[in-house]
Amino acid sequence: MIGECEPFSTYPRTYDLIHVSSIESLLKDQASGQNRCNLVDLMVEMDRILRPEGTVVLRDTPEVIERVARVAGALRWRPTIYDKDPESHGREKILVSTKTFWKL
Repeated sequence: MIGECEPFSTYPRTYDLIHVSSIESLLKDQASGQNRCNLVDLMVEMDRILRPEGTVVLRDTPEVIERVARVAGALRWRPTIYDKDPESHGREKILVSTKTFWKL
């Protein structure tokens, strides 16, 4: 069973930039390895604290980046995926996603 995500303490602030390296570390309890929450819950919480036209920069594996990009699109963020610096070793990709300003 997946537990509840704890909300980030942000009062009275919102943010223009959120940087995450390995989103899996936020989803799993480090001691037990069990899931604390799911990706959608975490990204909805990020959406809550991110100002309109704010940006999320995320580094992770290609598989995780693809999952995050799908959720970002559903939240009406504009996701763009980049390859990591080719001279670095590893399989990381970088997602840069901007929260859109909704107009009615």
